[in-house]
Amino acid sequence: MADKNLRLLLVEDSAFDGALIVSRLRVEGYTLEWERVETATGLTTALTRHAWDLVIADQATAGLDAFAVIASVQDHPPAAPVVVISGALHEALAAELLKAGAADYLLKDELWRLPHAVERAVAVAAERRERFRAEKALQESENRFRSLACHVPGMVFEFARDCQGERFTFVSEGARMLLGVTPEALLADARRFLDLIVPEDRPAFSQALADSARQLDFFNWEGRLVTAYGNGPKWVNVRASPRRREDGAVVWAGIMTNITRNKRIELDAKRSSAELLALSSHIERVKEEERARIAREIHDDLGGTLTAVKLELASLMNRLPQEGMDLLGRVSSIRILVDRAIAATSRIARDLRPPVLDFGLTPALTWQAKEFENRLGIVCDVESEPEDPVLPPELATALFRIFQEALTNVSKHANATEVHATLRSRGGQVTLEVVDNGRGVREADLAKPGSFGIRGIFERCRSLGGEAKIEALPEGGTRLSVSIPEPQASAKPPHTEHRALGPTVAEARE
Repeated sequence: MADKNLRLLLVEDSAFDGALIVSRLRVEGYTLEWERVETATGLTTALTRHAWDLVIADQATAGLDAFAVIASVQDHPPAAPVVVISGALHEALAAELLKAGAADYLLKDELWRLPHAVERAVAVAAERRERFRAEKALQESENRFRSLACHVPGMVFEFARDCQGERFTFVSEGARMLLGVTPEALLADARRFLDLIVPEDRPAFSQALADSARQLDFFNWEGRLVTAYGNGPKWVNVRASPRRREDGAVVWAGIMTNITRNKRIELDAKRSSAELLALSSHIERVKEEERARIAREIHDDLGGTLTAVKLELASLMNRLPQEGMDLLGRVSSIRILVDRAIAATSRIARDLRPPVLDFGLTPALTWQAKEFENRLGIVCDVESEPEDPVLPPELATALFRIFQEALTNVSKHANATEVHATLRSRGGQVTLEVVDNGRGVREADLAKPGSFGIRGIFERCRSLGGEAKIEALPEGGTRLSVSIPEPQASAKPPHTEHRALGPTVAEARE
């Protein structure tokens, strides 16, 4: 015993015997703070006033036997150890005293044993007090945990997987509200919870639990439960941290919460997003169909009418007398205006829907690249596979419009001198990549509120089940990558005869 400072309470009616005990302990090196009492009242007062390290009691103090001393000491926790000293050996009495709680029993003529008995009694008492403090702290901690668990929305739990199977080792009272099952029922049989999981969601739960146990990764699962409340499936989120015990068992501590409302909001948002996407796709399709219809009407009606007017003017000029130069000049001016109207008609019809799209996507992209190069002086080329991919009109038109929008962005923002486009069809995906050597796109450019062109590209891709990516290149410039699933097609669409938008050479001949 390292610490020999001792607060000692003597229950002894003999001052001489008390002094003898104190002297013996001091000889052994103890530093004592001590007090002697003779009566029950004095004992109670001393126990109330101080916390003692040791009580040494005479077995037969007048009016206060050792059993009463032990009982009184135990009524004042933390109870000090009691060593009983007797003038005569009574083995049966000694056994009873030890059974009642005495730390040791000594004879007065064996005081040489007292230091050893004191050391052992004090050590045992210290260990007992430490264990008591630990148990009390553990109990307080458990009470705090249970109090917190009762106030946490949802169900706090501990779940174990060991050689005995899967079982709950702790379940909070939240189980009643969340699952309609008592904590006791879940502790008795974990299958009460597993049976609540919707059959379609059970494989995902089992797989997630197995992965978490194998890798000791955080467990996070969302699924549906059919509870006893009978108001439809309830969505729950289970989050738990695993640990492996020394016996190899895996234990998860976590929380289960009701996310039904949030899940319904999320599903409604996804459904609304899908409906908006479908509506956007429908609007684009209708818009392209309307453009094609208007382009045909401009070609067939307005273009044909203007061509006929030009032919009539040519015929009229041939019939006018040569001396009527004033009339010939006026007719020639009208003919020039008609030529301009015919050119404008052809241009507007091409802008609405280039007829070259009817001959394939690659020719349309090549034509658009050449138009862009001629108009702005920026070198633009298109690379594609030898065989043009067979695409439905909707997909071909969308890729063409994306290419147009990409070139528009280059002309407005990139300050580029070259543009290179690549069209590929691989593994059921058709990809279009447009690369320029300009200043490069920045995050701020993509986040601008008015970037409707870029948003339009992404929306077109999403409506067709594809994806788009715009990134700045390390060496400078910007790359737009578009990938869209390619529908299965066994043969090219039937050939359709097309007329040029605008008058033919024969029609415009004078």
